[in-house]
Amino acid sequence: MTEIKTNSYMKKDLKPATVDELKSAFEKCHNYIYANEGLLKEKIFNEILKLIFIKMVDEKSNQTYTNFYINDIEFEELKGGKKSQFSKRIIELFEKVKSQFSDIFQDPNEKINLKPLTLGFIINQLQNYSLIKTPVDVKGIAFQTFVYAHQRGERGEFFTPIPVINLILKIINPKENEKIIDPACGSGGFLVGTVKLTNKNIQKQSEFEIWGVDINPDLIKVAKMQMILNDVAHNHIFTANSLLSQNNLESFDVLMTNPPFGSKGKISDNQILKGFELGYKWSQKEGKWKKGKLVDGQAPEVLFIERCLQFLKNGGRMAIVLPGGILENPSQKYIRKFIRNKAKVLAIIKLPQETFIPYGTGISASILFLQKLSPHQIKEEIQKNYKIFFGIIENIGYEGTKIGKLVYKRNEKGEIIKDEKGVSIINEDITEITEAYKDFIESKQFVNSNKIFLRNYNEIKGRFDPKFYQPMYKELRKNLLKAGAVPLEKVVNIISKKAQILRNPEALIKYIEIGDINTISSELISYNEMKVYEAPSRASYEVRKGDLITAVAGVSTGTKKHASAYITEEFDGCICTNGFRVLRTKNEELNLDPFYLLYFLRSKEFLMQMYRYRTGATIPAVSDTDLKKILILIPEKRIQDEIVKKVKRSYRLRRESQKIMNKLGNGMFNEI
Repeated sequence: MTEIKTNSYMKKDLKPATVDELKSAFEKCHNYIYANEGLLKEKIFNEILKLIFIKMVDEKSNQTYTNFYINDIEFEELKGGKKSQFSKRIIELFEKVKSQFSDIFQDPNEKINLKPLTLGFIINQLQNYSLIKTPVDVKGIAFQTFVYAHQRGERGEFFTPIPVINLILKIINPKENEKIIDPACGSGGFLVGTVKLTNKNIQKQSEFEIWGVDINPDLIKVAKMQMILNDVAHNHIFTANSLLSQNNLESFDVLMTNPPFGSKGKISDNQILKGFELGYKWSQKEGKWKKGKLVDGQAPEVLFIERCLQFLKNGGRMAIVLPGGILENPSQKYIRKFIRNKAKVLAIIKLPQETFIPYGTGISASILFLQKLSPHQIKEEIQKNYKIFFGIIENIGYEGTKIGKLVYKRNEKGEIIKDEKGVSIINEDITEITEAYKDFIESKQFVNSNKIFLRNYNEIKGRFDPKFYQPMYKELRKNLLKAGAVPLEKVVNIISKKAQILRNPEALIKYIEIGDINTISSELISYNEMKVYEAPSRASYEVRKGDLITAVAGVSTGTKKHASAYITEEFDGCICTNGFRVLRTKNEELNLDPFYLLYFLRSKEFLMQMYRYRTGATIPAVSDTDLKKILILIPEKRIQDEIVKKVKRSYRLRRESQKIMNKLGNGMFNEI
């Protein structure tokens, strides 16, 4: 046990803690309990939580001196196994906690399940700090770290980083007289953030109503504790499943939430699914959407979108953190249509990949800001062709590591930049984006960039992802069309039908994977011979001499390492993976040479379009529908012939180089 530091137990002598001090104290407490009590992390969480409540109640009492302490004499008594006033004092404090917060500690017989010496160690770690004096942000970060260590995303819940909470609060801008809810509140990040932003106090609670709901009772305890620490009523924070039937729908002005997502499980209870339009299958035919049967299972974040809109009054505003797929995947287009039918899209902000890494996942996510309106109001807004704000955060302010170390702005010499007060400036884009949004809603002058921009409603087609609508892509498309570019489907047939030879399990095939292309030279360099039954299920298309293949799936799609190649005689008849599409030139009028098309497949103009049309985070892919839309620039025949001549020459030179290397072999060693 560490040395006992406290000599005075007057409350005025307690000091506010820093983030590092509080995080370190929680970590030491956890490690000591784990080593000396043998408890699982969930049990450790509950025991530490009890002691935090005890400390909080002790600090809030009217007494001048604290009872939450252990001194040298008491410590020696515990070491010697003697009875001590210490244990009795802490047990009495816990009885006060249970009496004062019977809604949180509902079992009157609940005890502190720690040995006296362990109890003494934990209290020693916390006794010199004042939780009340400690700033809200410091407590928030420390509690979030503490909770994450013990409640680590088993259901797909990932705690919302403080910078993301602050971003959402500044854009949603809750007012003092508004009724606010987080239906998946976790440890209460948005609730506490709202308290800090509005700077309200207990005397004005009648004007200040905050609701928090979560399915996890342990997290609700933390949420309530944080509200109590900030002198805010916690009677509207409770344990419940927000997806079950609710009595308080259409009653909230503001909603902010980061629902569980990315989890392995889906909601499959038909009684729940029946309560949601998004609990059914939807199909599109001739531009109209038709509702079908109940789905077998639906991702919780999808149902939360609908439930969140149901919670809002007409005119209410909401912000919801969602996985990137909902905003871009073709299979989830029906969700985006549902949103457009129910709400006005205020803003969409993309978070960087590292946002949630310190909290256990590298999932791509964005924030969707909506305003619930009636069908008539939505129709009016659409007729106005209203503007939507888009933002892309590139710098979140911390590293994408387990620790999430802060990242600071640096000058050309690599030195940390400081403000006029000498404080190091964090490298983040959130401030710039929130200020730009404020200018937007105040109708101030707004200059589009690739990071912050506006789009009219009628420009938003099937997707919501901000990167798809970046101005650079709009400019590229405009320039290509001006130069006479045509869609890919006008110049090639896209072969996407399985080869007949694959019907014969015993047939011998030559199989091509994406890795068989040298992406530097856009040349096929190898294949693998195997029987059909040995081939992977992705073996799909037969290629012929003169065809082109280009990758439509994989992390390199649309990057400098994008794989495309011309099929030479050596690879005629090979079978390629469905990660490629086979392109066969067809338009004789355009007289498009395959070697020129290969050149264009390597161009920045082609790669930018491919990257834009990618969907999916784990294995990005471009659909056939989008591939057909790719614009191909076809120059006059003289320029095209010059390019073809050079591309053919590069192929010829590489073949000659390969012959020389093969001929050389190991012959030189025969003379040694």
